[in-house]
Amino acid sequence: MRMVVSRLGDLAYIFNNIVAYLSKLSIWNSKLGQEELNMRLRGKGYSLCFMGVVWMILLVISGCASSTPSWTKFEGSAVEKSFPVPKEASITETALNNSRMDYVHYSLSGINESSSVPEEYQQAINEWGWMEQEDQNSGTTRVYKKDKVIVQLTIHDNSFTVLVPKQDKKTVIQGLESSP
Repeated sequence: MRMVVSRLGDLAYIFNNIVAYLSKLSIWNSKLGQEELNMRLRGKGYSLCFMGVVWMILLVISGCASSTPSWTKFEGSAVEKSFPVPKEASITETALNNSRMDYVHYSLSGINESSSVPEEYQQAINEWGWMEQEDQNSGTTRVYKKDKVIVQLTIHDNSFTVLVPKQDKKTVIQGLESSP
């Protein structure tokens, strides 16, 4: 709300400067006929109204655009459908079917490296059944586990990466041999 009031003040300042400029023009002091003077003033008035409408539209558009995520709607990640990502995030890079890992890099304004995983996002991850493996965390990378799936979430400035390391084939084969 403070931003809207500030921008309205800026708009009033600009409007006052335009009026002051028009008052200095020779149109106010010319010896034109009254009808011609009225036509010119009317044209200037229409131009000012049009500019005012454009400014108001820009004000509304810039005021409605949020730079922080809402953290209310989530969807499954492109690399692991059971891991939540904010719906507002957009995919910027993917590496699927890599022999060692699959990852997706998302763009999301308002998230930053210094604050790590936002509390609302952490809550959603927990609600989706993922448990943080705090002993495996490193820097801005958080490690989560659900069943036997491991996901690494790395927070960057205005983006984040969801990475799923591939299990070693020997581990998978050993697991199959040991099962009844």
